[in-house]
Formats: sequence, C-alpha cells, structure tokens
Amino acid sequence: MFGRLKSVKKLWSANKLGGQIGHLLASSLYFARDANGKLDPRMQNDEFVLSHIWGVIAVSVEANGVNDQEESGYVIRQVFEHLFPGSGRVVAELCVLRASQKDKDFLQGMQLGVSEMDQVLNSGGEKIFKGLLDHVLANYGND
Repeated sequence: MFGRLKSVKKLWSANKLGGQIGHLLASSLYFARDANGKLDPRMQNDEFVLSHIWGVIAVSVEANGVNDQEESGYVIRQVFEHLFPGSGRVVAELCVLRASQKDKDFLQGMQLGVSEMDQVLNSGGEKIFKGLLDHVLANYGND
C-alpha cells in the first residue's frame, strides 16, 4: 500500500517537473509546431532533438534535487509525453536505449543540452536553447 502511495507521489512530482521542463523548451521548439500547436512528428526520431532534450532533462533533474531513479524515469517520460502526447513512453525508451549504448552522436547532442541548460540556469531569465532553436529552424522552420 505504502509503495503504491510513494509511486503515485513520485509520479505527481515528476508530472509537475516534466511540465515545467516542457514549458522551458517551448520557445526553442516553436517553429516546429503546426497550427494546432503539435510538434512535427519527425522530431520523435530526430537524434539531435532527443539528445539535446535528454541533456536538458538531466540537468533539470539534478538541479531540482531528484535523486530517486524511479522518479527520474517518471520525469523523463513526462517531459516526452508533454512534448509528444501519446508517444512519451516510446520516445523516452528510445532515449534510454541510445544513452545506454553510449552512442557518440547522442552523447554529443546531450552534452550541448547540458551546457545550454547550465547557461539557462545561470542566466537569470534567458530561456532559449540556441543550439536546439538553430537545429529546429534549419530542419523544420521552412515546412
């Protein structure tokens, strides 16, 4: 009983943090949204976008004091669910796989996400992830 209650509490906290991270990413992903506000579905397979977001999540989880593996997993899933409704679990699992494989391209994109999130945290208000925005404009802005 208490185990379930703890899991529900972790999921609730993760949902809140996941929404905050999704909101933080919104301005950098703006040009990849359609008229209904949905992100271009091709982004679900865009290694640069996913790895950059993965890096942003990693810093956010640490900065918010989340040190429980179960809760961290919930945060990851909730961020991707916020960005890609109905596909969050699948996208999160893809990212876990790529990260565990230590794929060079994935780790490079993740490191840029980490670096840019560190800059956002230290900027006192700057909320644009330039590397992500540049990629979105180059690959999704003209469609």
